[in-house]
Amino acid sequence: MLIDSYIDYIKSVRRYSGRTQEIYRSVLDSYASWYDITDDGQWPDKLNAALVRSYEVHLMSDNSDQSSTVNLHLSVLSSFCRFLTREGILSSNPVRLVPRPKNSKRLPTVYKQSSVNSYLEQTRWLTEEDFGTDKDMYIKRLDRLIVSALYQTGMRRSELISLRRSAFDPSRHTMRVLGKGDKVRIIPLTNELCGEISRYLECVERLFADASDKDTPLLLTYSGRPLYPVYVDRVIKKELAAIPDI
Repeated sequence: MLIDSYIDYIKSVRRYSGRTQEIYRSVLDSYASWYDITDDGQWPDKLNAALVRSYEVHLMSDNSDQSSTVNLHLSVLSSFCRFLTREGILSSNPVRLVPRPKNSKRLPTVYKQSSVNSYLEQTRWLTEEDFGTDKDMYIKRLDRLIVSALYQTGMRRSELISLRRSAFDPSRHTMRVLGKGDKVRIIPLTNELCGEISRYLECVERLFADASDKDTPLLLTYSGRPLYPVYVDRVIKKELAAIPDI
């Protein structure tokens, strides 16, 4: 089957992940099902600009799919057509002639100052007795520190992620941040935030033997990985979701 050959190609040649292979197969199976393609010989007749455009309209109207999902389907179909062109099954890629919907821009989520203050006040006095396990304590202190550090210092998410242990100077109550253009700035920290960072680092030292190295990321997930953008976004949404007036 051509779909099997294509999936084998993106697996062995393009080195796509298993999850990506599943997504691509699902898209091609969906297109084949929509046009009732049951034989490889049908693909050349079922892959033209008019039919791909009709399939796009079906995705947008009948299924009310978001533009990002529609664009994913078109991208997979385009990649499949390029593969078929190289194999001599198609003479050209018809998907290139199909206009794509514009991805809608998501408005940023804005949290009110009163809501963040409420969150910080409610979680300020958490002690070891408030946690069931060391894991619970580590995650909660990390999550609160992410929200608190971003809010109190105004640093960017990327700057928070890139912080190293050597950036934190508890004696001077400062944090050295590497910003855009590799410009370094020194951010003053409140006594409260310094204490919060120190309590978090106590948890780190319990879990990770080599985490005290100055080049180690300041903030680590419970599995010992450096923070990454999706993780930070997830934490902020989770921590502030239950706070009223957001």
